[in-house]
Amino acid sequence: MSIYRFTGNSLKGKSHEQSGTVCQDSYFYLENGGFVVAAVADGLGSSKHSDIASKMAAKAAVEYCASKINKKMRESDILSIIRTAFDNTNFTIKQTAGENLDDYDTTLSLAVLIQGNLYYGHAGDSGIIAMRKDGTFDEVTEPQLGDGAGKERPVYPLAAESKWVFGKYPHQTHAIFLMTDGILNKAIPPLLDDQKYKLDNAYLYYLYDNLRKNPNLDGWISDELTHILPQEVNYDDITVVAVMCKSVKVRLKKGDYYKFPGEALWSSLLEAHRNRLYSYRTDSAYQEAPEVSQAAPPIQAPGGTHTVITQQNQKTQRKRQGRNKKRQFLIAVILAVLFVLALAAIALGVVGLIKQMNLN
Repeated sequence: MSIYRFTGNSLKGKSHEQSGTVCQDSYFYLENGGFVVAAVADGLGSSKHSDIASKMAAKAAVEYCASKINKKMRESDILSIIRTAFDNTNFTIKQTAGENLDDYDTTLSLAVLIQGNLYYGHAGDSGIIAMRKDGTFDEVTEPQLGDGAGKERPVYPLAAESKWVFGKYPHQTHAIFLMTDGILNKAIPPLLDDQKYKLDNAYLYYLYDNLRKNPNLDGWISDELTHILPQEVNYDDITVVAVMCKSVKVRLKKGDYYKFPGEALWSSLLEAHRNRLYSYRTDSAYQEAPEVSQAAPPIQAPGGTHTVITQQNQKTQRKRQGRNKKRQFLIAVILAVLFVLALAAIALGVVGLIKQMNLN
């Protein structure tokens, strides 16, 4: 009998539904000899064949690791195999792409869970979240993005070998969640950056609770992605792979750790964000975002308010940021025109004064 429970699924986002584009996310996982290897890959939307690349990346990397790793190996050997899997996968994609490598860009995040020991490789803006045996949710990897703001920040794909990250997570791990960025931003919402808890622990606990209890995991994760998550969340393709190791006993946290902050906090966070964006309109500095209240309401049921507010706020932020940039540009143009007109008026005045002096 397996000591693991695991499932995964992908869903095409609204943007690709509207454009008639295929889903560019992929996932793959295998259990072999007492361990599980899982991966998610997100084909970059600007690349013509990124869906092919993401399928190749997830499947090839998982199959290589599953065939080479055994649970008695040393840490260094396991990480070396993961590194080789990335090398081989990248090489295969380059061979397939030929001179059109930019058409085959994809991210790749891979995890190997061996009885509570988590090893990983990471390239791009997908990510891995771990649930420690003490019940803490933790971001294992960080999105690999270039300079810029918002959607303007470029993603470093699998082809950017110098950006690859490999490691062993330092804590005993009870469960892991691999996510592409379409849903990772739901689990780790930017609005919580300055808060006590930076992850949406309520949503992650909801996923975990189904992972450990639901008798039909594949049916549940399909329903979760297709029907329960609101449309605002799946504008982009979304992919989740969830794995739990039953042999690692978890001690769930008490207090407010798994509680959702509530609509009042989200409203105040959004207001603070607006103040940051539009602080040039006022004399006072922007209002600081408040800390999470200890009296936060309990986690809500699937499809409740907590599953929509984060992504709605993020979408609203992006729109406001775009409008703000346009306003700032327009103001700069108007000021430049006024400055030129003022110089012209001064010049005309000087010329008139000189003429008057000559007449005298």
